[in-house]
Amino acid sequence: MVSQKFLPKKAYSIIDAVKYISLNYNINISEYDLLEYIQSGDLQASIHLDGRINKIDRVNKREIPHNKTLNIRNEEIFLQFNQKDTKSKIEHNEDFNIYQIKLNHIYFSIDIILNDCYYLPEYFSENDEIKLYTGELDRFRNLVFNGYFPLSKEVFEP
Repeated sequence: MVSQKFLPKKAYSIIDAVKYISLNYNINISEYDLLEYIQSGDLQASIHLDGRINKIDRVNKREIPHNKTLNIRNEEIFLQFNQKDTKSKIEHNEDFNIYQIKLNHIYFSIDIILNDCYYLPEYFSENDEIKLYTGELDRFRNLVFNGYFPLSKEVFEP
């Protein structure tokens, strides 16, 4: 048995997680048991996504074929983040009338380009908790994301 604080890989499939737990911790657990832990909220499941404002290019680091694109409903994007938790960098570029926001977290990175006509500079400087919503307006010029994003436990319900 290996005594570690962190798992050797950043991500495991359900099958691989069951094998890892069984081999390294000598615990008899099934895929069904693991799914129950996720459903109860004891474990957090996530998905690795790589994409931009209008489509997802890769799911779990596998490229999506061009004939099977995964489009995003970009007319209603809602993002909420804590500036400290995401180590955000927000810059106002007056020449291009945009705010550029870079969010870097241990599990993901997101680059957001916003039209500056919708936001007051004080909003970003006076609030640690930022909420961005397109509301079917052209507030987002671009959005690029890469990393692990949590899945709701309801996704795993029968």
